[in-house]
Amino acid sequence: MGLNCRIAVADGGTDETLQVQVDGTPEFTTIAELDGKNIGCLNGSISDKLFSDFTHLDVTYSFYNLPSDMCAALKAHKIDGAVLDLPVARLAASQNPGITLLPQLVAKDNYGFIFKKGNPLCQQATEVIDRLRADGTLDTLADKWCGSDESKKTMPDVDWDTSNGTLNFVTSGTVEPMNYIRGEDLVGYDVE
Repeated sequence: MGLNCRIAVADGGTDETLQVQVDGTPEFTTIAELDGKNIGCLNGSISDKLFSDFTHLDVTYSFYNLPSDMCAALKAHKIDGAVLDLPVARLAASQNPGITLLPQLVAKDNYGFIFKKGNPLCQQATEVIDRLRADGTLDTLADKWCGSDESKKTMPDVDWDTSNGTLNFVTSGTVEPMNYIRGEDLVGYDVE
């Protein structure tokens, strides 16, 4: 019998329907079945608040520093489920046989880039993101960076036109698959 743990997802702003292949029969198929269970959350995140506010279930929370720590706890049956952002949860499920996603989202949560008030780059960035969403590029990037095929996770070689200057940005570099350090390079969905 295979291990079938579940990850509840707080969606990071997409309208994606969760479609994940499950081997065997999952222990939980709905969020309501997690009532009275022990749920893993990341330290410093708001996932426990999101889960509590949107599900109104009576659960106990255990906190972990890394998604990999939560996956290990799921596999060891120390927790019954975990709450992660969709891209991080997709990556965890793709890298850990026996761990899958609940087919329903816990909550809709939005993330974004921050610009200084009045900076024209804000509107330009919004237009680029809207275009990438409309043409399917964001979905392609999500499949690439959240999947299990590490050979696809490469940054494109580009020769940027810098005639308008250079865009500098700050990121943590610690949230795989969004932005993380591999070797000496900053890579990931957000970075690409």
